[in-house]
Amino acid sequence: MRALLSFLWSNWRIGLAFAASVAAATGLVGAWVTPRGPVTASQALASMGAALVIGMAAGLSMGSRWSLLVTPVVFAAVFELSRLKIDGPTVDGIHLGSTYGIIAFVVGRVVHGLLVLVPMILGTAYGIWLAACLGKDPSAAMGAAGWTLAGLVTLAVVLLAVFVARPASTHSLAIPVYVVIGEHEARGRAVLAAEWFESLRAPSKEMITFKGSGHRPLFEDPMAFATLMNALLVDTYR
Repeated sequence: MRALLSFLWSNWRIGLAFAASVAAATGLVGAWVTPRGPVTASQALASMGAALVIGMAAGLSMGSRWSLLVTPVVFAAVFELSRLKIDGPTVDGIHLGSTYGIIAFVVGRVVHGLLVLVPMILGTAYGIWLAACLGKDPSAAMGAAGWTLAGLVTLAVVLLAVFVARPASTHSLAIPVYVVIGEHEARGRAVLAAEWFESLRAPSKEMITFKGSGHRPLFEDPMAFATLMNALLVDTYR
């Protein structure tokens, strides 16, 4: 381990390349596994833990405060570029001119930033501190102000993890429920919908799958969707 660190610290370009490569690889994997960001509690907790570890590795490899900028920026850039082909309101271009656009931005990017970028930056700060303790650059060690800020952010991340891990309450509705989902919906979202449907208590419930559709069956097959809605209205209120 000491030999590897000595090699990484022998030239700042080597440490920078390693930190950027780790952040880029994490962005690629994240875009492949969770292209729309974490959609389940387990995905969110795994993303937070992985981001913390990756950040610590990047900070330790560079031993410089520059890693606080390099790591999240490289990750975010690679993640966004790697999911360009993914469609959906939370991953499309940012449009803040409407309430819907603001909601999509918050759900798709702000929440993801809290779950991934904040733990990543925190891990990077701890990695820099560890590098300073091991002799890389003692001047990079955190002072009283740095430890205070790191402590507050650590507390916030822990509280966020506890909130995410808290089991969801079982829903109960006093009306018939129909859940419409596309056959090719993203796996994480489909699993979440199935779990919610199973836990739901209602007088009657039915999950309807649209063949050949993805995330938005009402737009991808509007005629079939309208026909279904008419049939459900007649069946429910006859």
